Amino acid sequence: MQRELGIRGVLSLPLVTDRLRGSLNLYSSVAGAFDPSGVPEAQALAAHIAVAMEAAQSKDGLETAVVNRTVIGQAEAILMQRYGVSADEAFAVLARTSQAANRKLIDIARQIAEARVDPDVVLGSIRQTDG
Repeated sequence: MQRELGIRGVLSLPLVTDRLRGSLNLYSSVAGAFDPSGVPEAQALAAHIAVAMEAAQSKDGLETAVVNRTVIGQAEAILMQRYGVSADEAFAVLARTSQAANRKLIDIARQIAEARVDPDVVLGSIRQTDG
């Protein structure tokens, strides 16, 4: 298969930071194209790519956490207004509902906050299946 694709040389380097993140695979149509003297530069490139991947994943994770926290806060506010409970009590309702329904808390919160589903409908349907 390598010959069919014209691949005659391969250099594969791990992308590692605190853990293995993948590999950088370099291909050549020339056999012996990857001289051992060029390996340190390729390793440096792989290290930069690994750090960039880690930063991107971390940034994505932080952005997701901020969005999720905002949605959960909105659902808490709706429950606080609807039932006259504190923020802690509203979060506890979301947490209990999440456990009882075996669904992620963010999914319950999103259903209440973004889909504008009546909390009584969300909580009531879960209570019916729970009990």
